[in-house]
Amino acid sequence: RVEKERSFFWSKPQSYHKIKMSPSCPRTNFYDHCNGEWINDPSIVIPDEYPRWGSFVVLADESLKNQIAILNQLLEKKQGLSDDQNKLALIWKASQKRFEDWKSGIGGYDDIKAELGKLKTELSSVDDDEKYLNGLGGYLARCQEYGIGAPFSFGQMPNLVDSENLVLSFSPSGLSLPSRDYYVEDKFEEKRGMFKEHLDNIVKLVGADNLQDDFTNRVFRMEMKLAQISMSPGQGRNYDQYYTITDLAGLYDTDKLKHFSGKDENYPANKVAGDASEDTDVLTDPAFKPSTGALDAMKKIVDTMVERLQLKQVLTKNYSKHYSAGPGGDAEVFKTLAFDGDYFRRVFELITRKANRRDFIAYLQYKIIKTGSGFCTKALNEEFFDLYSRKFSGQKEQKTNEKRSVALINEWVGELLGKIYVAKHFPPEDKEYMKTMVDMIIKSLHSDLEHPGHWLTEKTRESALKKLNSFTVKIGYPDKWTNYDKLLLSEGDSLFTMQKKVNAFEHETEFLERLNSPKDKTKWEMTPQTVNAYFHPLHNEIVFPAAILQPPFFHRSLDQAQFDVAVAEGLNPDDVLLALNLGACGAVISHEISHGYDDQGRKFDHQGNMNDWWTEEDAAAFAKQEALMIKQAETYEYKDSSGKIHKMNGKLCMGENLADIGGLALAVKALVTKVGKNTELFKVFFKAWNVIYRSKETEDFAVNALTTDPHAPPSFRGNLVKNVDHFHSAFDVKEQDPMFIPKDQRVQMWGLN
Repeated sequence: RVEKERSFFWSKPQSYHKIKMSPSCPRTNFYDHCNGEWINDPSIVIPDEYPRWGSFVVLADESLKNQIAILNQLLEKKQGLSDDQNKLALIWKASQKRFEDWKSGIGGYDDIKAELGKLKTELSSVDDDEKYLNGLGGYLARCQEYGIGAPFSFGQMPNLVDSENLVLSFSPSGLSLPSRDYYVEDKFEEKRGMFKEHLDNIVKLVGADNLQDDFTNRVFRMEMKLAQISMSPGQGRNYDQYYTITDLAGLYDTDKLKHFSGKDENYPANKVAGDASEDTDVLTDPAFKPSTGALDAMKKIVDTMVERLQLKQVLTKNYSKHYSAGPGGDAEVFKTLAFDGDYFRRVFELITRKANRRDFIAYLQYKIIKTGSGFCTKALNEEFFDLYSRKFSGQKEQKTNEKRSVALINEWVGELLGKIYVAKHFPPEDKEYMKTMVDMIIKSLHSDLEHPGHWLTEKTRESALKKLNSFTVKIGYPDKWTNYDKLLLSEGDSLFTMQKKVNAFEHETEFLERLNSPKDKTKWEMTPQTVNAYFHPLHNEIVFPAAILQPPFFHRSLDQAQFDVAVAEGLNPDDVLLALNLGACGAVISHEISHGYDDQGRKFDHQGNMNDWWTEEDAAAFAKQEALMIKQAETYEYKDSSGKIHKMNGKLCMGENLADIGGLALAVKALVTKVGKNTELFKVFFKAWNVIYRSKETEDFAVNALTTDPHAPPSFRGNLVKNVDHFHSAFDVKEQDPMFIPKDQRVQMWGLN
């Protein structure tokens, strides 16, 4: 062992509250054995400002408190603030003033009414086709620029088959409820009723004279139709099957835009109410083809959006600037990735039929109100919280004013705060140790793939190694910070005004400027103060923000362990600490690496391009592992207080479940490589994994997550240890034990050699 590792481990000792292991048998329910005492402790309750409480959320809450302290210290400096620090101060003060004003009864709907007026001006005539279509295209362009929800939007992203370059994208969007399931499944009928009550309340607050007549029914009807032509979250994971590389003109040739064939099964099951019967063809026919009128309308609307946003000029200018080949033809300069052609064959039919036009205007009115709901009145803000957080997630109260202000700063200018955060809370030695851990895991997978007895054929193994050797690892914080110089905020700006400025800034710098340019490999998609990590298939990179590197994920000494870690006689404390860290942050590292080889990540090559590098033989072997994973996932059931059963969607959670198991396998292999096989160290390792998923959730949160979240419930994730052979040997699991899985039923792909 390297001596500097030992000196680092034992620096900065800090004791943490120890949670006892449950007396329940580890062979019965290992997650309950590790976390049952904590879960069943009546003194540990979910705080009213959260819908769940556990390892991730506790760390996130601590990070928020650290950020609040930073901002309060910043405000104590009356003079000498840099431009970046001044932006943080302006947003903070404006946000806090909002709460002070609300407490004093100050607030109003002038900003929302002004935006509703702009919509009314653009769509002044629903009966005149020319005026309606021109106005609709114009206002949807405004939605794009100012971040107002709409049923589709342009974006920029790496070209799926040439990921070094960013191109224009065109995608569905705009549902208000958590997913399609909330609109169409019988078990969410009560939630749909809550949405309608919410819409009724919006009318009372904003005023019926500012909205379309019959506002509630119009919004709900349009949302329902948009949901019925959308994919479910599980279907949406198959993005390799529903993207089309085309150009702006090619968008109108909708027959050539690909879609996920499994979506066709949705349509016969769609229920069409009497007031939507005119759209039965759009909503129920899997083979629906748009009318000539709808295609003409689509061209008019999208052409107007493109013109208002000056997309052709921007694309041409950027292409000439970044690519020496010259201006190129339209197919290159105006290259566009279109997603879910089926949606676009239907959505323009829906929003342009005369019977639906007032419904669609009401829908846009709601999106305007939702966009400004945090900045106008306390009553409106509470109304949106009540539906989306209290009734859909079970969060009883809003977070403190300071935490809400920090959340706004993180949403708008997160890296400005992140730069200060890492200077105060992320010591350089943490980054160096994480690099060591990452190197251990990469070597673990490398030796696995090099083994001639690996289940993958030689050709596929060579490609897998090439991908592994090309991984980019980002730890802590970006090497290059986002530049906010073009964001001009002023003293006295209202939050609504600031939001429009921020959205316009992001539209300019994150959308227009990045179109037709090489991707910036220094960009991060999370701030350093975020408690999370990610793998990006198009960048072939794994990213670990600074804030996650705290107990119970990352330990600098055994004193920081959140469960009793007894050092058995003859064991080196450093080895025990290594087992603790590999079971926690090591398994998280290998989880993210495993994403590069999960059911979706494996479709991308070493350059981040969508490219099938698997032989048919290996793909078939992988499919057998997927089948085993689905079989395990579908055993999970959650029974709510009304007796309804909610099951896990094995396809939705496939990638995360495979990454969890791959993460465990590779991390424990790294432990064995470093210190050999040892039962006591294995026990520490598997307990550490389960402690990071310690969690309590409200019922509404649990149901919502099962429907929309690709991550499995915490208890299921913790008990995935039963797929690892060393777990069975360490805890002497026998065939009659509930945690036992026969060897041939275990999901095992990585870390076997």
